[in-house]
Amino acid sequence: MRQWLLRLWLLGLGAVTPLAAQADRLRICVSDHAYPPLTFPHRDGQAQYLIRRAVGEVGWQLEFVVLPWRRCLKAVTQGDLDGAATVADTAENRSKLAMPLRRGMAHAARSVGEVVAVVIRRRDSQTEWNGKVFSALRTPVIHEAGISRRSN
Repeated sequence: MRQWLLRLWLLGLGAVTPLAAQADRLRICVSDHAYPPLTFPHRDGQAQYLIRRAVGEVGWQLEFVVLPWRRCLKAVTQGDLDGAATVADTAENRSKLAMPLRRGMAHAARSVGEVVAVVIRRRDSQTEWNGKVFSALRTPVIHEAGISRRSN
């Protein structure tokens, strides 16, 4: 069991339940929105490929369950699913899920990847982003519900 958990942590799964070890089968949630290049709802991304490989090495069955992200996290925290792929390292997620940590923060060497989000603007725009807040913002900023940027 310990080796299995280590392998899954190396893949950056957001949570793992003890029930999975008894069934020799994992049900892992991925978002219904593509998160390229890591996950896609209807085909494997890099994270899904790595998870399949690790699960195959131990001879287990794997099923990816596609759900809206908030439902995905809820299903994992309630124990209905065994894990979630590509969970962001936020204080809220660390409080609810078993994540590979080092000194209380995400252990980068045990993650499936890193995603960098940038803010873009038109050349003639006066809007600025200092890494924490916008200035001279005249229109709303759009973001996908249930997805938040990594807290530093």
